[in-house]
Amino acid sequence: MSRGTLLPMALTGVLSGALGTLGVAAQTSTSHSRPERAAVSAEGDVLAPQDRWFPAPRPATTQGRPILQQLTGNSSFETLNQNPEGDMPRDVAFTPDGQRVVVVNRDTDTVTVFDFATRAILATVQVGDFPVDVEVSPDGTLAAVPNVLGDTVSFIDLATYGVVATVPVTTVTGDGQPFKVQWDSASTFCLVAVIDGATTSRFSIISRATLTETASIPTSPQGAVGGFATPEAGIFGNLFSDFEMSADGSFVLVPDRAGDALNSYALPSGALLASVPVGDLPAHVDLSDDGTAAVVGLAGTIDAVVSLSVSGGVPTVLTTTPTNLSAFDPLVRITPDKTQAIVAVQNAVEFIDLAAATVVATVSTGTVGDIEFTFDDQFAVVTNFNTRVIRLSTRSQVASLNIAATYDAAVSPVSHRLVGLNNRFGEDLHYFTTNGSSSQALGRTLSGEEPEVDAPRRVTITPDGRRALVAANTSRSMAEFDLDTRTVSNVYGAGDRVWEIATDAAGTVAVVTSTGSDRVDVIDLVSGQTAATLSVSQRPTEVKVSADGTRAYVTTVAGTDRIHMIDLAGAASAVTGTVIAGQLGTIGYVGGQSSGIALSPDGNTLAVCVSFDDELLLVDTVAESVITRVPVGDFPIRCAWSPDGSQVFVTNTFGDSVSRIAFNGAASAVTGTLGGQDGAFEIEVDDAGAFVYVTNNTSAARELLVIDAATWTEATSLPLPDAPTFMDRAGSALFVTAGNDVHRVIAAGGSSAIADAVEITGTPTHLAFSASRGLVVTPQPGANDGLDLTAFGGVPTNECGPAIPNSTGASATIELRGTYLAGGLPLTLRASNLPLLSFGYFLHSNTPGFTANPAGSQGNLCLAGTIGRFNTLAMNSGLAGVIQIDVNTQNLPSVPTSVAIQPGDSWSFQLWYRDANPTVTSNFTDRVTVTFE
Repeated sequence: MSRGTLLPMALTGVLSGALGTLGVAAQTSTSHSRPERAAVSAEGDVLAPQDRWFPAPRPATTQGRPILQQLTGNSSFETLNQNPEGDMPRDVAFTPDGQRVVVVNRDTDTVTVFDFATRAILATVQVGDFPVDVEVSPDGTLAAVPNVLGDTVSFIDLATYGVVATVPVTTVTGDGQPFKVQWDSASTFCLVAVIDGATTSRFSIISRATLTETASIPTSPQGAVGGFATPEAGIFGNLFSDFEMSADGSFVLVPDRAGDALNSYALPSGALLASVPVGDLPAHVDLSDDGTAAVVGLAGTIDAVVSLSVSGGVPTVLTTTPTNLSAFDPLVRITPDKTQAIVAVQNAVEFIDLAAATVVATVSTGTVGDIEFTFDDQFAVVTNFNTRVIRLSTRSQVASLNIAATYDAAVSPVSHRLVGLNNRFGEDLHYFTTNGSSSQALGRTLSGEEPEVDAPRRVTITPDGRRALVAANTSRSMAEFDLDTRTVSNVYGAGDRVWEIATDAAGTVAVVTSTGSDRVDVIDLVSGQTAATLSVSQRPTEVKVSADGTRAYVTTVAGTDRIHMIDLAGAASAVTGTVIAGQLGTIGYVGGQSSGIALSPDGNTLAVCVSFDDELLLVDTVAESVITRVPVGDFPIRCAWSPDGSQVFVTNTFGDSVSRIAFNGAASAVTGTLGGQDGAFEIEVDDAGAFVYVTNNTSAARELLVIDAATWTEATSLPLPDAPTFMDRAGSALFVTAGNDVHRVIAAGGSSAIADAVEITGTPTHLAFSASRGLVVTPQPGANDGLDLTAFGGVPTNECGPAIPNSTGASATIELRGTYLAGGLPLTLRASNLPLLSFGYFLHSNTPGFTANPAGSQGNLCLAGTIGRFNTLAMNSGLAGVIQIDVNTQNLPSVPTSVAIQPGDSWSFQLWYRDANPTVTSNFTDRVTVTFE
């Protein structure tokens, strides 16, 4: 493990909320007319705010942890994880022989062990809650992993890959939170930093021989000193304070940020040997291998590097060298010969002569991730988007290695090997060799076992409503999620930064864009195979597929922005032409959104929001040529066609307006602009084309706007408790996300009203509605990596159970799924735990009851009054032991005629089925009841 805390690049403090656009290296932000509103990028860069740093340590934040329980009766969280996974890798270490690599994964509470040569996974080990660090003992027998939220340290036997001990650490305040470990060189004990509150902290000493805590030492405050986040991928994390223990384990140095001092504690007694003033806000410390020299980076009013001699664990200040430290993190390392310090500055590292207190060299590196020294002390390796190998003797770069953004790193103790993590923009492990000019970037793997479904950011519902297709941003995959079984039914490979998915009207083909790999995948949803992978240039984002599934249209937002025309023909799919678009790009709304496109109802015209040129581009998809460019408002971001194709409506997000365009070929023109729409974003048009619905996506507006399409005036606006973002509509039902809630809106023009809201697990990155399942599907990226499934109306409850066990030994159960509203929205009845290949049908009544063993049945009938039978939908349970039907709530079978569910009606459902237990008989599930609204 690196002895320095590693640096984030182009990231944010999770608590800051201020947006900015930063590149991976020396990039600058691209602004438009309203940069305070949201960060934008004309090249589709990852949009991410900066880090946030604290003046003093504090307990770790757990923002973004998975919430797997059901929040209300009608909202459930369904994980997309395909265990075992490796989500949010936070640290990496080599084994002493340099053959294996150990990665700790915070969000899945796992440690993954890789073989460096083959990059194969040797083991995945479950550890405690919220692990953030890993250190391998120098004798190579154990890996120590602190579990922040478990208040424990897990010890893994690296021969058997089993956890041989989980050791509690002493806490006084109750906060606990062990966050970093370090072994002594003889592998006799490990030292564990424990936050234990905001004013004092502790070190726990754990014996290697007994794997028990043998001492707990109070210290000056340690803990979280900042935070980072990448909204596009839902990534967040704490940045922790630093400490350095001497190799012989006799003392430990701790920067006291609030006290402007470097403290030294004797081990194992914990006695304070010295508290040495070093300057404002000491951030990092590094100690020479022999424990006689140290350097400290200061990040306060004056950036500086302090050189200290150390005798018997007592530091003495020698020199202080002012410099211009990196705004991301003032990482500092002392060279193996103890004569120089290497310090991270803006887009470079500086070499400081410690005796002369002068800067003697500057090497351009881009924003620094980590600084490591090779095993033979010949080279310093600085990780970044391009990882640099620097010869120490000449202080010059000898190699630049490019895989992707690399942060936390570790070097082999015996060879020229290095591994690093991309844990700010992805969840990858990178492999390098570091032998001077012959150094190589070898490749990368995910940090856990494939397939993985990480950072779901967009969702598309197949036309039959049975499956959700999910773009997994960081795991280079698309997941097919079955809304009936609520499981991942397939995972398809894709490229970097999976962005968008579109399907045809029949749901036979899906087209997936990967903006980080210049790649488009064509997926056959019938066979469950990827039919073709196409290269496009550069950074594909939005995609639309023609209703007949023969054509796709993909925008690219980097270089010369284009619309790519793609013929969809299975393995023979191909790009047939391109049209130059103008300056498209991305904006930092809810993790990042790209310039929108919309296909006309007849499929002959594509409308494109040319955001940076303030135009709407109209493209003839048959001739593959530009029809016209219509000037609109400032930064058009979304567009939608009227159902008859005669008009296009555009939201101008920085212009705070919505434009109406009459489509008339080359003579198309704006016929109305409605201003005063603060941060206008998403847009929906009703089936008649009479009303347009717009989300005003700013903290000031917080409303859903309803526009009369004929008069182009505001029909009404609906205030919301948070800024509205995404929408989807089915008939008169409009579903809108705002903050951590999904709102149901009765979409009725000027009479529109918010009906109700359901809380979900967090702020989603998209929304789609399955009409056949009555479910709002919202992705939750990051630590959650799952989907919220939300229904509206009454809350179903299971009663009259458990049912009498059947021949399988299990009690059959019934589920009611969908939207529990009167008015014809669909319901799904599902019975499981049935005998295999058994026939059955569902019953319903508005009167619950109880009759034991009716007509000799083995089970109990839990309905009374007039009982309707879905006997025309009798089904076989098959080899899964499941019977499922879709119910028309306006036509329930009854006597003497069918009935429609009305608001306020309470209905109960049960399944009757055949069984042999041991002779021919029948049985029932339990009962489910819901009152419809």
